[in-house]
Amino acid sequence: MTEVKGRVLSAPKLQYGGRNKATALPNQGVWDMRGKQFHTGIDVKVWAIACFAQQQHVKENDLRNFTAQLQRISNDAGMPIVGQPCFCKYAMGVDQVEPMFKYLKQTFSGIQLVVVILPGKTPVYAEVKRVGDTVLGIATQCVQAKNVIKTTPQTLSNLCLKMNVKLGGVNSILLPAVRPRIFNEPVIFFGCDITHPPAGDSRKPSIAAVVASMDAHPSRFNLLLIRFPLSLLFFPILFLCRYAATVRVQQHRQEIISDLTYMVRELLVQFYRNTRFKPTRIVVYRDGVSEGQFFNVGCIITFKFIRLT
Repeated sequence: MTEVKGRVLSAPKLQYGGRNKATALPNQGVWDMRGKQFHTGIDVKVWAIACFAQQQHVKENDLRNFTAQLQRISNDAGMPIVGQPCFCKYAMGVDQVEPMFKYLKQTFSGIQLVVVILPGKTPVYAEVKRVGDTVLGIATQCVQAKNVIKTTPQTLSNLCLKMNVKLGGVNSILLPAVRPRIFNEPVIFFGCDITHPPAGDSRKPSIAAVVASMDAHPSRFNLLLIRFPLSLLFFPILFLCRYAATVRVQQHRQEIISDLTYMVRELLVQFYRNTRFKPTRIVVYRDGVSEGQFFNVGCIITFKFIRLT
């Protein structure tokens, strides 16, 4: 085996929001959130709880205690969850997910978030994400029943980190004094990837996706989530909170993103709408390309970006 010397890069210093604009220096990927508020916290005013655990396991008193503790931690973090949930019901099974979510969407105008309590590993999770993310555009946060019955500040803080981002907030940014010079001018980062069907499947199409940063930090991403029939190659856009998605189906196991030019244009337009700036630099990360494919894929990406100028 060849021995090589490695080094650990210095952790970037983070800046939070609130009145004191607290900073944090991660140590081996860990830092303390106590006394810090999100850089941009979202007020949660219309939210619901759906409990798919059995009532004898997660009792009503457990739900009340969980709600109170979550509100306390979220308020400390600068993401206040205001008032009681507009809806708090027990449910059973995958079949109840879509009807319940449609009821919430139709009944409670401007619903921002549904907290879903799960009894463990269950198909309900995948259905919640399918309906919330791709059908109705409602942000969801799943919680294991054991973490509702016995709450801890660390678990609740982690939930708030996830919820704030899903609702369009910004948890932290790089301290402006240590930000790389590349951020002195508007810059947009793209990530591109293709998911292929499993080995042995010769029929299903490949799925291409592009994600892009949507602010100057960059800490917010815009994903154009799209529902589509597999027979089509372009689709209507379904926006979801501050996230959306540019996704296309394409030929089986094709590694080139066929519609890259149009997908990138959509995200560039959205970047301009969010920031009122046109990016002076574009940085592209392309995943899943072998060394043998790199040159061809790189040339095509460069050509398609040039076509946008």
